[in-house]
Amino acid sequence: WNHFLTYVLDNYSQIKTHKISRQVLFHFQKMENEPFLQEMIQDIISLQIDCRPNGTKDDGKVYFASLLTPRDQTDIIRLLGSRQLYETMHCFLNFLTSSRNNILPQNHRHFQYAYAAAISALAQSSDQKYRRRAISLLDEMDKLGIEPNSYVITAVFLSIDGGIAVREMLKRVRSYKTIQIDIHIYNAAIYAFSRTPTNNNQSSMNDWQSALAIFRREMPKDGVKPNQQTYASLLQAFAKSGQIKVALSLFDEMRNTPSVGKPSVKVWSALLRACSLAGDWKRTIKLVLAMNEEK
Repeated sequence: WNHFLTYVLDNYSQIKTHKISRQVLFHFQKMENEPFLQEMIQDIISLQIDCRPNGTKDDGKVYFASLLTPRDQTDIIRLLGSRQLYETMHCFLNFLTSSRNNILPQNHRHFQYAYAAAISALAQSSDQKYRRRAISLLDEMDKLGIEPNSYVITAVFLSIDGGIAVREMLKRVRSYKTIQIDIHIYNAAIYAFSRTPTNNNQSSMNDWQSALAIFRREMPKDGVKPNQQTYASLLQAFAKSGQIKVALSLFDEMRNTPSVGKPSVKVWSALLRACSLAGDWKRTIKLVLAMNEEK
């Protein structure tokens, strides 16, 4: 890594940006030692390169990070998230969007994907402290004037575990003029209702009804048609709250909707889970036999 940095400092004007990016990502992917990985991030954040032509006195320094392609900047964030180096990931993200790096005014679009990667990483954390920080990154985007896209919103919903937060986020999404709520956003919202903590019985009872209301009222209103994932997420929400009759009714409705197609493995699994949680073993066995026959 140090040899590579020295080479770039001495020969950067002859090196194409995509080659620098490719080598940086190569070093990051090969690094197993997390403290060294954090040091590499600090090198990228702090290192400046003097790019002034000979004889000029103007400040011609650029940050090393600005030599990375937008895709590789996002891949580094994704890699840090997969290693659960959330603080380092956030530090790197903040640097990329800071005015001192002179990247932000050029293109907001690639920051949408960088934030989506960071939010998705936080959403997959087992630590609730980090999961809650996913929404704070969306707040950062608002302050920076970076409009979120559907990938960002879908990632945010993955960090929410049911309750009123899902409904509040849907309202917030509607306030963004650049976002059209599509099937992916609706599926993510419905799936969030299926993740209500098991120790919150009252919220679980309300959440399956909220999920069904989205399916019955809001999706048709926006002209969004359900797909296999929609039904699977709904069935999971019903299973969590013990609504076996509602689950079976919805399953029959799906099978009578040709445009959706045959139930996927996810749909069958969600329905079987609903029956098993309800203790209805006879119906569970019948469904297993029906699933095998349909295959």
